[in-house]
Amino acid sequence: MRNADFSQRLAELIAICDINKRYYHILLWRWEMARRIAWILTHALTAAVVAGLALAVLFQSILSAVLCVAALFAIGIVVGIGSFKPDVAVNRHFRKWFRLSNAAEQLEYAVANTSIEVEPQFVENFSRLLMRRNAIEADESAPWRRLLRRCQEDHNESVWGDGIRTESQIRSEQARRLRARQATRSAFRGSEDCHEVVLRLEWIISQWKPPEFPQPGDPYPL
Repeated sequence: MRNADFSQRLAELIAICDINKRYYHILLWRWEMARRIAWILTHALTAAVVAGLALAVLFQSILSAVLCVAALFAIGIVVGIGSFKPDVAVNRHFRKWFRLSNAAEQLEYAVANTSIEVEPQFVENFSRLLMRRNAIEADESAPWRRLLRRCQEDHNESVWGDGIRTESQIRSEQARRLRARQATRSAFRGSEDCHEVVLRLEWIISQWKPPEFPQPGDPYPL
């Protein structure tokens, strides 16, 4: 396999790892926020239950007792949500993608200084990385497509620049960069031509010799 093709496939694998790392990192942050909100709601509802019981005892209010029972049910629901820990699996998947990304980047660094043809050992290592990727994807549940699309667009923006997120924007940026590269090459060719002309003029000037005029006392040429 040629080095250029191998590097392209390796870069695609690193990009997939980066997108998945972003995805699970956002999920971890969201579950942590949900846990904190559940903690706050639990304490707020507990205070409401205590106040409702105090009012029910003091004023013998049926409405306060009903509200206390409802608050107790709400506390049970919030506590159940807070005790649910999907972030364990999310953290596990995040670490898997993180380790795979590190291995792919190390392989990319090792291949960077190789010849045109990639050595067989590097191809074998890349095959192992692909097997690890397939195993991780097989162990995952269905993703949130909207969040995954957002992570992919964030990755595109980190690679191509601010505001370039969608496929159409990437194609437009590629066309713009291609035109700029072609214009730079044309300008460079023009500068090379000018430089060649200058070198030729310098050579002509260096070869030019002033005419020799006869000096006094020299014989007159016949």
